Amino acid sequence: SSVTVFIHFEDGDEQEVDLPDSDVRVAPPIHAASTSKVDVFLNDGTSLQCDAVVCTIPVGVLQEKEAAAEPSLFHPSLPKWKRASLQRAGNGLINKVILKFERPFWDVSLDLFGCTPLSDDPADRGAFFMFWSLYRCSADATLVAVTSGDAALKLEGLSNEEVTNMVLRMLRALFVDMTAPIQTLVTRWNADPCARGAYSFVQVGGTGGPDYDVLAEPVGGQIFFAGEGTCREHPSTAAGAYLTGLREAARVHGMFIRESST
Repeated sequence: SSVTVFIHFEDGDEQEVDLPDSDVRVAPPIHAASTSKVDVFLNDGTSLQCDAVVCTIPVGVLQEKEAAAEPSLFHPSLPKWKRASLQRAGNGLINKVILKFERPFWDVSLDLFGCTPLSDDPADRGAFFMFWSLYRCSADATLVAVTSGDAALKLEGLSNEEVTNMVLRMLRALFVDMTAPIQTLVTRWNADPCARGAYSFVQVGGTGGPDYDVLAEPVGGQIFFAGEGTCREHPSTAAGAYLTGLREAARVHGMFIRESST
């Protein structure tokens, strides 16, 4: 069974959300005298008492922490309709290698160019398949090498030197006048305990838009959720994450407006 919830925004917009579970309760009106605080416990042992919390924890971290083998980040645990959508959500991985050079040796009129992998191993298919040039937007001789799929995960087990040398071998195959980089940076988003991945996506078995709506749905009238993994319209993007921050700010503001009027 499912429950349809209508979210009304102060600007007149209305969003219809289908929650695929009957375990849905309408949050009671918020009154200053009757509403308990939300306790947020920090790593240093201190805690904060909050009237409302906006949770921007990435989907990958929530999936890791809300799995059966891990203690929940929430007490009590998230409702089962929220956890079900978390389990269905896809969590993708992209890693990047940023290389800054003294001068560009590529066509600076291009924003990006592609490259086929030098290896015949299918696991390397996503290795540095695309290079972004930042020259036109920053005037810096900087390239961003993008890797995805199994290759992105394989990258995380290599040293920075090994990864950088892989990228440079590909560039040398394209540009005979390539120079050595003066600065490099390698990302490892899966290994990052505060990320555990790079973006959400709709995987096989997921419901798409409805799951994004469920992940965006507040819990208990006081815990709100933002981030690209809660954005039906623009998932997997920084723009989507930013827009959900505005969305939840409006929700929290509306909560306090209702509270002050009672």
